[in-house]
Amino acid sequence: MRLTLRTKTLLVVGAALALLNAGLYAIVSERVRRSFAELENRNMRENVDRVKAAFEEQLKHLQMASHDYAQWDDTYQYVQDKNPAYERSNLTDHTFSDLDLNLVIYLDRESKVVFATAFDPDARKRSPAPPEILGRLRPGDPLVRHVTGGGPNHRPPLRAVVMLPAGAMLVSAQPIVDNTGDKPAAGTLIWGRLLNGEVLKTLSENTHFTIATERADQAESPTLSPIVAELTGSGATVVRTLDAKTMAGYALTRDADGRPALVWRVEMPRQVFEQGEETVRYLAASLALAGLFSVLLTLMLLERTVLARLRRLVASLKLVGAAGDTSRRVVEEGRDELGDVARTVNTTLHAVHDAQRVQQESEARYRALVELSPEAILVTSRGQILFTNSGAERLFGAPAGGLLGTALRDRIHPDSRPLLQAQLGGLDPQATLSGSMVQFGFSRATEAQIVTLDGRVVDIELVSVVIDYLGRPASQALIRDVTKQKRVARELEQAKEAAEAANAAKSAFLANMSHELRTPLNAIIGYSEMLEEDAQEAGQDDIVPDLKKIQTAGKHLLRLINDLLDLSKIEAGRLELTMETCDVADLVRGVATTVHPMVEKNGNTLRVTCPDSVGDVTTDTTRLRQVLLNLVGNATKFTEKGEVALVVERDEGGVEGWVSFHVRDTGIGMTEEQLGRLFQPFSQADASTTRKYGGTGLGLAISRRLCRMMGGEVVVKSTPGLGSVFTVRLPVAGVTGDRSGDSTAHPVS
Repeated sequence: MRLTLRTKTLLVVGAALALLNAGLYAIVSERVRRSFAELENRNMRENVDRVKAAFEEQLKHLQMASHDYAQWDDTYQYVQDKNPAYERSNLTDHTFSDLDLNLVIYLDRESKVVFATAFDPDARKRSPAPPEILGRLRPGDPLVRHVTGGGPNHRPPLRAVVMLPAGAMLVSAQPIVDNTGDKPAAGTLIWGRLLNGEVLKTLSENTHFTIATERADQAESPTLSPIVAELTGSGATVVRTLDAKTMAGYALTRDADGRPALVWRVEMPRQVFEQGEETVRYLAASLALAGLFSVLLTLMLLERTVLARLRRLVASLKLVGAAGDTSRRVVEEGRDELGDVARTVNTTLHAVHDAQRVQQESEARYRALVELSPEAILVTSRGQILFTNSGAERLFGAPAGGLLGTALRDRIHPDSRPLLQAQLGGLDPQATLSGSMVQFGFSRATEAQIVTLDGRVVDIELVSVVIDYLGRPASQALIRDVTKQKRVARELEQAKEAAEAANAAKSAFLANMSHELRTPLNAIIGYSEMLEEDAQEAGQDDIVPDLKKIQTAGKHLLRLINDLLDLSKIEAGRLELTMETCDVADLVRGVATTVHPMVEKNGNTLRVTCPDSVGDVTTDTTRLRQVLLNLVGNATKFTEKGEVALVVERDEGGVEGWVSFHVRDTGIGMTEEQLGRLFQPFSQADASTTRKYGGTGLGLAISRRLCRMMGGEVVVKSTPGLGSVFTVRLPVAGVTGDRSGDSTAHPVS
C-alpha cells in the first residue's frame, strides 16, 4: 500500500503523541490512584477508630451507671449485712431491664458472692450467673477491684470485654465504697451487658457504617486468620479491599486479661476509589483531546508550509514528465529546502536539455527508463522460474525468456541466501514450506542482494506472495531496485562528516582571533587604570569607584574571552604546551598566595600540604597553575566559613611515577546528577548555582582537557552538603595527550 507524505506524517506524529500521552497517562494515573488509595486507607482507619470510640463510649456509659451504685452507702452496707430490703428495692427485674443489664454480681471483702444473677431484659427472666465469670472471682483477678481483708486501698474501676460461650460481654467492675470514699472498700460490684445485635445496631446507626464482630479465638477461616495474626502482632488497624465497591477495616479489642478477644469489621463503600477512577477517566479524556488537537495543529502547519508546496512541485514535475519536454521548468517557491529542490530540478532539467542535442541515444534510454519503469515480477514453483516480465529481464540483464526454467536462488547473492531461506522459505512453498504454511495469499518481505547475468551486485527489496498458479501453489516475487536509496544513505553520511568538518573549522577560526579580541580589552583595562591614577592624583575620588567597575568588568570579560579562546584552541588542536621542569612546592606556594584574598573573602581557611619530597615534574607550568587556580577558586567560591585544602602527594607507581593534587572543600557539594554535567562546556551543576555564584561553566571543561593534554586526568567526588574533592593526577616524567584533550596520553619524545 502506497502511503502519502500526509498520511505518513499523520501516522508518525500520532504515534509519537500517543506514546507520549500513554506514558504521561501511566505515570499520572499511577500517582493519582496511589494517592487516592492512601486517602482511602487513611479514611478507613479513621472510621474504624470512630467505631472503636463509639464502642468505648458504650463501655463508659456502663461504667458510669455502675459507679452510682458502687459509691452508695446502701450498697456499702448491703455487702456487709446482706439485708433483704436492699434486694427488694434495688435488685429487681425492672431495674435490670431499665439499665439493660445481663449480669449483676456483688462481692464482699472476702471475694465471696453476695448476689449474682444473669438476666434477659427481653424475656425479663433471671438465670444463674455464667460459671466462666463466677469461677474467676478470686483475689488478684482483674474483675475483683477491692483489696481482700478490708485494706485501706482498692484498685481503680475497670471496664473491659469478657468472652463467654454466648458471646462477648461488656463488663464494668467497681470497688464498693461509701459516699465519702474514706472507708476501705467493702467489696466489688460487677455489671455486664452482652454485645448482641441491638448493641451492634446502635453502633451502626451512630457511626453510619456496617459493623460486624468475630471472636478472635475462633477465627479459623482462611480470610480472617491472617488478619487476626496481623492485628495481634502490630495492634494497628488492618484494611482490606473486599471488591470494587466495598472495603473493610479490622480492629482488635482485648479482654480483661489482655488477650485478643474481639475482631471488629467495619465495611465502607469505596467512594474515594470511585472518585479516583473518575479523575483518571477525566485525565485520559483530557490527554486524548490534547493529543488530537496537537495532531490537527501539526497537520495544518505542515499542510501550509510543506505539503501544499510539495504537491505543486510534484504537479509541475508530472507536467514535465507527461509532456516529455525538458525545456519546461518547475515552479520555484521560497528559499528553503523545497526551494532548493525545485532549483536543483530545474538545473538538472537544463543540463538534460543541453545534453539532448549531443546524446540522442542516452536521451532515448532515459525516456524509456522514466516512462517504462515497471518493477521486476516473476513466478517460481518447485525451484524453477515459470514466468518473468520485461522488468525482471531488464533487472537481471537477461534476454527475453532467458530466465525461464532457471532457479531464482541461483541469482541471489550467497550472503543473502540464509536470510531468504529463513524469512521467505527459500521462495518455494512446495519445496521448503510445511503443509500448514502453504496458504494462498501468505506474504512476506525482506531486503537482499542479487547477482545479474553480467556479474553485477544489485541491492533489492523483495516481496514474496504465495499464489495459485496454474492450479498449484507457487511463489510470486516482486523485486524493486533500492540501490539508489542505499547510495543516498551513504551520501547523507558524507554530508554529516562535512558538517563535523565545518564545526572544526569554526573552532579553528575562533582560535585564530586571540590577538584581535584581547588587544582592545587590554587597552580598556590599561586606560581605566591610568584614569584611576589620574583621578586619585587630581582628588576626583567620586569617579574612582566607576573606573574600578570598568576595570573589574574588563578583567572579567578578558577572563571569559581567554577561556573561550582556550576552549576553541583545544577543540581545534591549536593549543601548544610548553613542557618544562617545574618545582611543585614553589608552584603550590604561588597558587596559595594568589587565592588568599579569595579565601578570606568568604571567611574560609586555606590549608596547604605539600612535602618537599614531592620534587619536580615535567609539565606546562602555566597550564598547571591555571588548572589549580581554577579548582581552588571554585572551592573557595562554593564554600562559606569553612575549610579549603590543597594536598599534594607523589605516587611512585609505574615507571616514572605520578603526582596527585587534591583540592578538598567543605562547601555545598553536588549530587550524582549534577556531577554528570560538571565537565561539559557552558554547563554548571544547575541553574540555581549559576544565579547565586555566577560563572560560565568553562573553567572545569578547560581544566579537564588541559590535564588530558598533559597526559593526566582530573576527577571529582562529592557529597551534597558535605563538600567535594577534585583530584588532578599528572605523570612526573612529562607525558602529552592528544591536542584536543580527548585521547589517551603518550610519552614526550
